[in-house]
Amino acid sequence: MRAPNRLADESLALLRELDDKMGIAWVLSEKACYAWDRADYAEAVMLCDESVALFRDVGDQRGLAWALLWRAGVARERGQFEE
Repeated sequence: MRAPNRLADESLALLRELDDKMGIAWVLSEKACYAWDRADYAEAVMLCDESVALFRDVGDQRGLAWALLWRAGVARERGQFEE
């Protein structure tokens, strides 16, 4: 596992303990980017979708835009242009 992903996993565990939804959403979004980079599209979609839901829940429009950007990139890579 690449070091950034390991650190993201550690951060995610701590943020979940703290129930920090905004922090969780940002880490999930970053992990989605790592998954996309590895062409693990199923993982990227799952992470993006969870991140999008959390950003919407906390009302973070900037974070939501980033998560949707990653999600759109994954859809593009998969040729799923209707998404």
